Amino acid sequence: MSAARLGRTLLLVSPVLLLFAAVAFVILRPGPAPTAGPAPAGTTGEGGKLVVLVVFDQMRGDYLERWKQHFGKDGFERIKREGVWFSNAFLPYSASSTGPGHASLLTGTTPSVHGIVENKWFDRTRGKLVAAGTEDGVERVPEDETATRERWPGMSPKRLLAPTVGDALKSQTKAGRTFSLSLKERSAVLMGGQEPNGAYCFDTAGGEFHTSAHYRKTMPAWADAFDRSRAVYRWTDKVWDKIGPATAYEALGPDDAPGEGGRHTFPHPIASGGNRYFASLEASAFGNELLWEFAKAAIEGEQLGRGETKDLLCLSFSTNDIAGHAFGPDSHEVLDLTLRSDRLIAEMIAHLIATVGEGRWSLVVSADHGICPLPEKTPKAHPDARRIHPAEFLGGLEAHLDKVFGQIDGVPGQWLERDASFSVCYPWLYLNRRLIDTFGLKQPEVEAVAASWLRERPVPVTVFTRSEIEKGTYRTPEEQKLGPHVKLSFHPERSGDLAVIVPPYCLLGDALSQGTDHGTPHDYDRHVPVLAFGAGVPKLGEQKDATSSLVVAPLLSQLLGIAPPAKAMEKLPFSLKATK
Repeated sequence: MSAARLGRTLLLVSPVLLLFAAVAFVILRPGPAPTAGPAPAGTTGEGGKLVVLVVFDQMRGDYLERWKQHFGKDGFERIKREGVWFSNAFLPYSASSTGPGHASLLTGTTPSVHGIVENKWFDRTRGKLVAAGTEDGVERVPEDETATRERWPGMSPKRLLAPTVGDALKSQTKAGRTFSLSLKERSAVLMGGQEPNGAYCFDTAGGEFHTSAHYRKTMPAWADAFDRSRAVYRWTDKVWDKIGPATAYEALGPDDAPGEGGRHTFPHPIASGGNRYFASLEASAFGNELLWEFAKAAIEGEQLGRGETKDLLCLSFSTNDIAGHAFGPDSHEVLDLTLRSDRLIAEMIAHLIATVGEGRWSLVVSADHGICPLPEKTPKAHPDARRIHPAEFLGGLEAHLDKVFGQIDGVPGQWLERDASFSVCYPWLYLNRRLIDTFGLKQPEVEAVAASWLRERPVPVTVFTRSEIEKGTYRTPEEQKLGPHVKLSFHPERSGDLAVIVPPYCLLGDALSQGTDHGTPHDYDRHVPVLAFGAGVPKLGEQKDATSSLVVAPLLSQLLGIAPPAKAMEKLPFSLKATK
């Protein structure tokens, strides 16, 4: 696990741990005023007047089958019965992380096109790391007087290179509105696209939702009222405890399992005292409740689905990911959050019926990526599973390149960009092109030497060079299996020069590391749920054929009655109009 992800994970639900910085940011642009008043009954188009996308950050696709006997009848199971469930949906690309996942769901294309190759990547023109949802010189709204420009680099969709469903809605209808909400800034920014009417995220430093000066200078009245109401303090002194039957948790083994991070066992108290409370709240089961309360305020404040325009509401629930990193997919905590997610979906359906009206809304549910099991919990099924420190296969690489290509005045060469940490930029290694030019070398030559050496390490990593990716040439069965996924995550201006993939069920880290991670092309990281329910959605039930997760964008588009975004790659396997 990367240092950044581990730092965030270790804050989970423990009142004695310090605050992590979940610096967040979002965007907002005013839209046409909606028509107030009660929503009339009756269908008003393929997906009604309001289409809601729910993304559960890090909900693996197998959870909906694995734990179905513990779900209620009005949540996931209702969608399965009365809507469509793609049970075999996978990301077609390898960059199974939050930024690429949210961007791909809404653009309908891959990182190779939309450019969000990871949550962070090395920008060669600037010589530093950049974040997926940032823009220099843009301030937080409302202004945080304690923040510096360095801390708030400015969150915006500037780095997103493809239009989203919301962008298509605005360009095609002129009056269609898009709102994007999440606890994480990159999720809100990348779902919203270039010109959403509102995008918000949560700041654990001050305990408030906020947006960006990139689009407006003040918060709308309803959002400002929510922050001023101190609703965030509703969970003070609460304890996160189990809600399911004891037998469900017991089937997973002991609560305090090897490899878990944070406070290992239930119950999980919420930390008290300012910043520690906000971080602990975000990382507990109550983090999703906080976002849903804010979403209900948005539905009412913007009168979503009540007017004559088409509205798109994107919600990304981040807590599933924070807890999943700490405890792993086979933990009591992840089971409990999944059961709570089922209840949340049931509550959401009931709320939409009551406030927007029967036949006026539709709901699509998915995830941005899956997750790797804890290596400590898979010794029998996967005996080679373990934690691998990057030094085990990267240590000595630069010395080897010195040996092959020489040194300048006896000084060891910095063949890898120092600001492009492998654990942050995984799976990419960025070669120092300035040094390559100094030696008068050809980059493919250096790539090939580095790849050959890495392939000979005791750790059986799979290596792709930039040249191999661009040509689509793969040597081994494992490269042939993973290569097409890596190619769809490769953007020539943003990706590194070598992609190094750790073996299945292995994690970056060392013997002291805890928790788990994602970001690989392995199936457990790419399997996600895709479900749809509501106005315009045919009652087709489970669809078992292999499906690309990119089907979400055309699905949302058809429900909104528009053409998919310009760079969307997939088509729906059925017509909503034909099944009405």
